[in-house]
Amino acid sequence: MMLTVDDALARVLEATPRLPDQLVPVEQAAGRVLTESIASDIDSPPYDKSVVDGFALRAADVAAGIREFRVTGEVTAGDWPRMPVEPGAAIRIMTGAPMPEGADAVVMIEHTDAGMPAQPDKHSNTADALRPADMASAASAASGVDAPRPADGASAAGAAGAASAASGVNAADRWAPRAVVRLDGRPVVAGQNRMRRAASLAFGSVVLEAGRLIRPIEVGLLSEVGCVEVRVVPRPRVAVLSTGNELVPPSIVPTRGQIRNSNGPMLAALAEQAGAMAVPLGIARDDRQSLRQRMLAGLEADVLVLSGGVSAGALDLVPSVLEELGVVPRFHQVRLRPGKPLWFGVRSVAGRSTLVFGLPGNPVSSLVCWNLFVRPALEQMQGRPADGLASARGWLESPRSYRGDRPTYWPAVLLPRGNDVVRQESGRSATDVPAACGPDDRPRIRLLDWQGSADLRTLADANCLAFFPPGNREYTPDDPIDVRLL
Repeated sequence: MMLTVDDALARVLEATPRLPDQLVPVEQAAGRVLTESIASDIDSPPYDKSVVDGFALRAADVAAGIREFRVTGEVTAGDWPRMPVEPGAAIRIMTGAPMPEGADAVVMIEHTDAGMPAQPDKHSNTADALRPADMASAASAASGVDAPRPADGASAAGAAGAASAASGVNAADRWAPRAVVRLDGRPVVAGQNRMRRAASLAFGSVVLEAGRLIRPIEVGLLSEVGCVEVRVVPRPRVAVLSTGNELVPPSIVPTRGQIRNSNGPMLAALAEQAGAMAVPLGIARDDRQSLRQRMLAGLEADVLVLSGGVSAGALDLVPSVLEELGVVPRFHQVRLRPGKPLWFGVRSVAGRSTLVFGLPGNPVSSLVCWNLFVRPALEQMQGRPADGLASARGWLESPRSYRGDRPTYWPAVLLPRGNDVVRQESGRSATDVPAACGPDDRPRIRLLDWQGSADLRTLADANCLAFFPPGNREYTPDDPIDVRLL
């Protein structure tokens, strides 16, 4: 009995188990689904910290009108403050460093005279908040060279210049040692540029729930909370076997009556794209011994995907050999174009099941059946929603006449809205596809000149499959069409 696509998919998913948990190093967990909830073993950050480079101080001092602060110390990331911040004082602090006791705000270095060129102060006669004598002492301390004392009557600026010349330290450098710092007059409030302890996550809080797909971001978070290994759903092993006397490997130039095996590499790549581990089995000839030998190897995997040998020809031996090996058929043939001859069965041995898909031999048929049936099964095996290809809706670029008694998936290009240009990546090159929208700014669908289920060349230019339900119909640009995005 020929099933509908929905009924066939329901049978596939009904037979598809989720794989048992596996403990893996966290570095190998990306792309996997987490099977346990993870709680933090620390507070993050573990202390109040500065989120900028600048000066830690008391906001109340600024509110009281103080603009010039004594610099009494420095704290860097990985260090710990050695002294509290006293009234009228500031401690130089780096991004990520712990906040010193007594400080409740950080002023960015760019908002002080340490982070800008020295210039006359419009509110006072002082050209720079760092006094010249302090500049000389600071430069001397940084270089290890004694700063010359200014002679009686000599200008303080000359002394500072001499100290700078002797030491090679530029006194205007933002991180040069300094005795005082002057703010630029902006208001400062308590909590400014300070991140509180446990603001990101608190000890014992659940940071990731079971069922979460692990991306590189989650790998970083798991590492932050001390996870070295995590329990995940493993990658399914997918054996891929092409069948047919006419097939030769891609490295061989075909002779009369031969074609290259394009399905095998394509299906293996699709398996990897779906998060599985592909196990290529090469080519089996159309004889029972060759098929049986390679099928036995494939049945050791979680999924065995075959292409070819499932139609009604004299050499289409795949279904009968599979049944001889203990694979129980669940259905054969789906009301679908392309992909009608699809075969599906399950082999269960000692509590372990292998899903077996016999795909049609033509490459476009294989790709359509993969995306409609195999991909959702692999998603469910890995603990993900069995969604398959994403869907979208558009309107035909031009009128189209359709005739057929089966639902059809037609290679097409979904064009962007408006005057945008989409960058379409194909196997040949990256090309700019201009928009083709109507006055209502609706996305348009350009049907490709598809020559049938063997036309892999045209499929390479498609970014979607346009869906046409069964029946005879004249489609206009006002008719919406559903597509599956490739």
